[in-house]
Amino acid sequence: MQFKFKSIEIKNLLSFGNQIVSFDFTEGMVLITGDNGVGKSSLLLDAISFLLYDKPYRDINKNDLINRTNKKDLYVGGEFSVDNHDYIIRRGLKNKSVDLEFFIDGVKQELLSTKSLNQAEIIKHIGIDYKMFKQIISLSINYNKPFLSLPAGEKRELIEKFFNIDVIAKMLKKAKDDLKTLNMNKKLLEQSIDTVATVIAKDKKHILELEKLKSNYDTDTNTKITELQNELKNKLEYAKELKQEGKDKTSEYKKIDIRDMNELDSVKNEFVKLKNKLEYDIESAETIIQALSENDVCPSCKSELTEEHKFNELYTQNCIISNAKSEITVLDYKISSIINDIKINKDKYDSKVALSYDIKSVKSKYISVCDEIDTMKRNLEDTKNSTFDVDIKSLKRELKTTTDKHKLNKMEFLTIKDDIRDAERIRDILSDSGIKSYIFSQLIPVLNKSVNYYLDLFEIPILIEFDKSMSDTITTLTGSKNVSYYSFSEGEKKKIDMSILLSFIDVTKKIANWNCNLLIIDELLDSSIDEDGLDKLLNSLSLMIDDNSSEIGIYIISHRLKSNYEFDSVLKVEKNKNGFSTINKIE
Repeated sequence: MQFKFKSIEIKNLLSFGNQIVSFDFTEGMVLITGDNGVGKSSLLLDAISFLLYDKPYRDINKNDLINRTNKKDLYVGGEFSVDNHDYIIRRGLKNKSVDLEFFIDGVKQELLSTKSLNQAEIIKHIGIDYKMFKQIISLSINYNKPFLSLPAGEKRELIEKFFNIDVIAKMLKKAKDDLKTLNMNKKLLEQSIDTVATVIAKDKKHILELEKLKSNYDTDTNTKITELQNELKNKLEYAKELKQEGKDKTSEYKKIDIRDMNELDSVKNEFVKLKNKLEYDIESAETIIQALSENDVCPSCKSELTEEHKFNELYTQNCIISNAKSEITVLDYKISSIINDIKINKDKYDSKVALSYDIKSVKSKYISVCDEIDTMKRNLEDTKNSTFDVDIKSLKRELKTTTDKHKLNKMEFLTIKDDIRDAERIRDILSDSGIKSYIFSQLIPVLNKSVNYYLDLFEIPILIEFDKSMSDTITTLTGSKNVSYYSFSEGEKKKIDMSILLSFIDVTKKIANWNCNLLIIDELLDSSIDEDGLDKLLNSLSLMIDDNSSEIGIYIISHRLKSNYEFDSVLKVEKNKNGFSTINKIE
């Protein structure tokens, strides 16, 4: 995407006053000079940022952009082109004349319902968002910490932050949240569309009915009364059936006699206890019989057993066993019987519960039908007593409003479907394992190539290679390896820093597939470089313009540089006697 600034005009922006200041962008090397605090950065960075994104470039509130003296009527207008289309944006803040105007190829665009929707539409045409724009358009003193002086971890962190790689995890979470929200909105919108479609169909039918009534009111009224009576009759029959069904089920419910389940369990447990006791008695008797058969001495008193005593005792124990087994047989029958009673009782309970649900369901249906019957009776009575006094035109206007809403809902639904598809793609891309490593593997070679291109352009006879951990290796063209960054002069280090920063911008443009005719260097050349080195650096920047196939303007904001260097244009920003900033071109 080719983005080309053409012109900008401002009023009541920061130090600029109530008179419109116009500024045309040109290709070549342009110096914007002036003392500190006169508004050099405001002229470009804040004005362009507000124009395109409704935000200041610096870290201040938007309302702080308004001139502190006049306190109103901030205005920024600008012209630019994107690929083969011309654009004009005009923005105001506390300005009664203009809030936002947006033109494409001379045609004023109709604004959407909210500022955020309008801004989103503008960003679609611009091609990149606010954060990416700030990274691409300028080299600022605020970002001028020497990159090679940072530890490898901080370098990687800075690279990730600069190229938005650090936000992948946040982006993934946001993509999932957005997808969840979009799916929920899609579902709600589907419901709304179905509901509105039903309303529209009903309203259309109603209007047609009213129009027929208008042409032959008496006939249609009688027909409607007959229809309502038949429908009411059917509903009454249905209500009668439901009422009888409810009575039948209630009667059946009352007939089901359920015994206390705890009582049945208690009886069963008593039988089981008796059985256990009898089994214990049998086991004890068998133990005694075993002892008598194996010993001639009484296990209790230790006296010698006579045959008679032994016979009597064996007889007694066998009787105990026989009686216990007989009782166990009876208990087994009783236990089986009580278990069967418990099962039958549970089946009855389940049946009664099922019936209770059926009764509630029938009751609910009956109440609903009764409500419908009441409504039908009212409708029937109203129809009988009605006279034709309906404003059909008003109903048609309401129908049009509903239909327009329906169309908007369907358009929004299509947009949401597209958004969901995009969100799913984003989620899939961000969820790919090792995406950050993949990005680095693709990014580092491009970054190295770009850095060394600028090193060559700035006549620094070295090569810099970054690896995936962002550790750097500096090699001179004479073959010296692992050269320290700190061994270079301040001027050479400044050129190295510029090479790296410019390469960041190049790579960012490639990532965004976005190319701009403007590069702003904000006070980056005002320190740490001697006059000779500065002259060579400016010559190198001039070569960038000659080597660039597109028309590019490099705007250098500086309070140090003077116009003795052969700039293509020199603009001086200064304040007039009223304290407002002005622009004066130095020939």
